[in-house]
Amino acid sequence: MNNPVSNTRLIQMYEELRLEWVKKHLKSNNGNSESVGAHIQEAFKAGLTEMEKKKRQIDEVFGLSELSFGTSHKVEDFRLLAAQNLQLAIYRSRTQPDPKAKDENPQNMVEQFNSECYWLGCLMALNSPPLHPDWDNHVLGMDAWDVFPRKTAAVSNSESFC
Repeated sequence: MNNPVSNTRLIQMYEELRLEWVKKHLKSNNGNSESVGAHIQEAFKAGLTEMEKKKRQIDEVFGLSELSFGTSHKVEDFRLLAAQNLQLAIYRSRTQPDPKAKDENPQNMVEQFNSECYWLGCLMALNSPPLHPDWDNHVLGMDAWDVFPRKTAAVSNSESFC
């Protein structure tokens, strides 16, 4: 299948963000790597938190709770499909060219980058299983701009949706 938000594609988008954005935009605009690193982590966490909220709302629509037992496979399939459709809707919302993208102002670049991290964080959180940058095993490299973890990991939260 040609799923634009498959696990493989999400990891590829993460790698592109990790390598290309920092190199092309942030590093060249003489930003502060420490503050950018903190913003990255906050943006991904905000995306994860917001999507966990959305997943709980989906559960409410289906009349499910964490204490529900014996949920039919059909209901589970529909719940998963609802999350996948939300993921595709979020993905499609960003595939249109952004008129602000041409603005080379360093402040706007950082805002656009944070927005991109949040967007990708939302997509990763809606994956099955949910993904996130592996902040726990992030080792800073020699380059001060090595602000992204090299790997992603499945969310190990007991409240994870899928």
